[in-house]
Amino acid sequence: MVYSKQSAAFRRDKQQFFAQIPKDSKLDTKIVTIDDRVNTIDYTFLLHHKQDLEAEFTQMFTVLQQQDDENKEIFWLYCYYCASLLEAFHKAYSQNSKQAEYAKIKQKIKDHLNKVNVQEEESGFIQSLYDSFLGGFRNLISSPLHASKIRDYVAYSNLCRIYWTFCRLTLTNGLSVARDLKIIEKLDAILGTHTDVDKIISTLQAPTGVITYFSVGFFLMRLIIDGGMLLRHTFFPTELEKGAENGCEIHQMDYLPGPASLEAYRKSYILVHEDNQEVSLYYIPRSGKAEKLSIKENNKLKDALLNKMNKDTSSLRLSSTEVEEIITHQTGHVPEVTTAWDRFKHEFYKRHCNFANDFVWATINLLTNYNYLFNISGPAAGMITSVFLGFDVCMALYKCNLAKQEYLIKKAQYLQEIEDYNNPEKFKKMTPEQRLLHIEMLNKQLRELEINYKTQEATFYFVAAAAALLMMGFTASMLVSPPVLVVGCFFACTLAVAMYLSTGSYSKYEEKSLYLEEAQLTGKNLPVALKEYEAARNDFIFTMVKNTVMPIVLITTFAICWPAAIVLTAMYIGYEIFHAYDQHSEAKAAKQLALAAPSEEKDGYMALATPN
Repeated sequence: MVYSKQSAAFRRDKQQFFAQIPKDSKLDTKIVTIDDRVNTIDYTFLLHHKQDLEAEFTQMFTVLQQQDDENKEIFWLYCYYCASLLEAFHKAYSQNSKQAEYAKIKQKIKDHLNKVNVQEEESGFIQSLYDSFLGGFRNLISSPLHASKIRDYVAYSNLCRIYWTFCRLTLTNGLSVARDLKIIEKLDAILGTHTDVDKIISTLQAPTGVITYFSVGFFLMRLIIDGGMLLRHTFFPTELEKGAENGCEIHQMDYLPGPASLEAYRKSYILVHEDNQEVSLYYIPRSGKAEKLSIKENNKLKDALLNKMNKDTSSLRLSSTEVEEIITHQTGHVPEVTTAWDRFKHEFYKRHCNFANDFVWATINLLTNYNYLFNISGPAAGMITSVFLGFDVCMALYKCNLAKQEYLIKKAQYLQEIEDYNNPEKFKKMTPEQRLLHIEMLNKQLRELEINYKTQEATFYFVAAAAALLMMGFTASMLVSPPVLVVGCFFACTLAVAMYLSTGSYSKYEEKSLYLEEAQLTGKNLPVALKEYEAARNDFIFTMVKNTVMPIVLITTFAICWPAAIVLTAMYIGYEIFHAYDQHSEAKAAKQLALAAPSEEKDGYMALATPN
């Protein structure tokens, strides 16, 4: 596989953007030009290059926010272009919240370019806590109207179900061991209480039947939701998803490229000048085989296209109306629209891991939790579950490999662009300084890409480690006989699920540690990177401890001495609020450092920047 070919069309569109933006025009004129260009981009292009657009926008926007150079306007405009394309995609995809998000980003970019200082008042801790609670509540209330939100809540509920299962097993077995070792009896003597262990165990096991139903039901619910969304976008698309308003691109060339070079020109027209002063018009369909179109009035078509074409460029983008008036009128040809197969490939790639996971675990849980219906013995059901827990390890590693392929495609694109800009013959109208500016930006984007990929890779390995620990703990619980070891095995399973629940905070911690490493190497923004790293590290430690220990401690305390449990709960809530306040203060301090600190500091903070 040649990775650079995967993004050939996207790379060409990017280079054309920089070539065709008017250099000496006013900012408003440039914005209008970009908006007009966005209206000519077909939905198939957006569908195929959504990940490219997201990566390009995220990495370039991150780089630009770290600097404030006057000569970076063209890159801010390209970020505006990417945000506009992503807004158009989400509009067609009926994701209103995402569409609104990119619309806000576009406005922020315009404000920056117009040097409009929008003073955002920093909310205090109480206000931010209130806003967070209110936002979460609104999100919960609106979730029934959004299938994707329902799916996410179902997935989280399923993770909580798994956590409760192993937490319950740890507690019931642990209480039995404590009773046999007379530990409960000694605690009762000290506290003056009477603990009925059998009653506690019976209470903890009471909801087992309902939870067993959910072990199949949650996976089936998510499978149905994902399947429904795939069918909807594939067979019942919106008019915008169908590509009803697709524009098209026309390239002016002296000759038709060979088959190997046509990959980058799919779903576009090529205007070729013949020796007799006439032109030939070719259309390159998705099959990649050029189709020569029959022209009614050659000179009319030639004049109409050349008059619209910028003298400094060899390509032109037409809106859907212009395609109809100029090309369809003269040739009878209509550009290809997005097909159901295009939409299916996009949806299936997006959801295939969920499909595999949900189908496998709905089936396995049905066979093992209702083993009596299929004449499967209890030990055999346990071993089947143990074997298929290895499936989760493989799935995490498979997702990591998918992320690697996406990373390599994007990296190949950046490296190819750097190679192109190092060749003056390919950009004759650019000064050496302009080419160096693009190379500098690409190198910085490449650095951001590396950090993003390393963060993803570490996160997937963390998830794989959690899955492996869950598999080993569950398997060991069936093989060992001492009750204390069984409790230890189930606690290891609880720890594994706590790792799953802490994936988000671990990912942030890993990202901030990579940024700190980068700051140590370059000597730039060290105090900011250190502050953010420490905040992310503390949050990860707190989240892991909270997810691993607190539910077990609170449930056990309530079972043995409820007054002490109430005090402990109040202390825990207080510490949660204190932790939230600490995180809010750390984020505020890091933001102030970022605004106040100079961009380059080589020696002053090197001693401080060593992680503890």
